[in-house]
Amino acid sequence: MNTFDAVVAAFAILAVVLGFMSGLLRSLATILAYLIPASIAIAITPRIMAGAGQFIIPPDQAWAVLVVAFIAIGILFGALGATHQMHRWISLRSTQPTS
Repeated sequence: MNTFDAVVAAFAILAVVLGFMSGLLRSLATILAYLIPASIAIAITPRIMAGAGQFIIPPDQAWAVLVVAFIAIGILFGALGATHQMHRWISLRSTQPTS
């Protein structure tokens, strides 16, 4: 193997590792984006059910409260993430020199 082949092989290995890491991190973020709101929804659903005592919610329909809580928390986390990304993008744009 000559020097050119070694350099090409090194760049190929680097590309594989970086691609694996970015895919792994993206997948991990997606999994956490489901687990965190689900955990919070499971934790607060009994409190919502207790607080909604004046409204008659049959126990066999408690799943609907859980689903609504999960969706609402997911939307909240998504909005927070989108807001953070938007502020980050704006701050990056404001620091770049204009031509």
